[in-house]
Amino acid sequence: MTDNKIEHAAWSVGRLQELAETGNPALAAKLRRWNPASVVTDAMILSWMNGIKLTEWDMNHPQVPAQREIALLATGSLMATHMQKSHANPMENGIPFASAVGRLAYRKGPGIIRRFTTLLNAKSFATTFKYMQTLTTLIGASGMTVDYLDLADDLVKLQGPYRKQVIAKWSRLYARVTPDDTDSPAK
Repeated sequence: MTDNKIEHAAWSVGRLQELAETGNPALAAKLRRWNPASVVTDAMILSWMNGIKLTEWDMNHPQVPAQREIALLATGSLMATHMQKSHANPMENGIPFASAVGRLAYRKGPGIIRRFTTLLNAKSFATTFKYMQTLTTLIGASGMTVDYLDLADDLVKLQGPYRKQVIAKWSRLYARVTPDDTDSPAK
């Protein structure tokens, strides 16, 4: 991992932990309403994102939202959605997103499988995100936690040339879940 990626990961963890620990209701509400197709103009969200480490390309192309910015906003939005349905810290002892969906599918059945399949086959980040929001609501309501740092990294890659690798990773994690994994909501 390069120094820039390490700095970004550390910064992202800090921002996401801050959101999880403070549970700032106003910020969480604004993040839940965030849409990947929109430009962020809200001062509270911009303040929360202040300090994000951007690449040189991002700095030279300020008119294009950076993949890291979009990934952090998407992750923050998903965490805020999760927090709305769960009283636990959504990051504590989290499991990968796709593993949580797999556990949910064992509990809830074919509707979850259809949503996840649609998510995996989505052609745009915005459509993928829409299905992730729906599944995150259900994950939060079930009491499971998600590894949001890992998810933030996946969401950066999902927007670029590594999309297929992320989809493959999520497919494998989903498929590896067994009925025994669903015994405990936190695991």
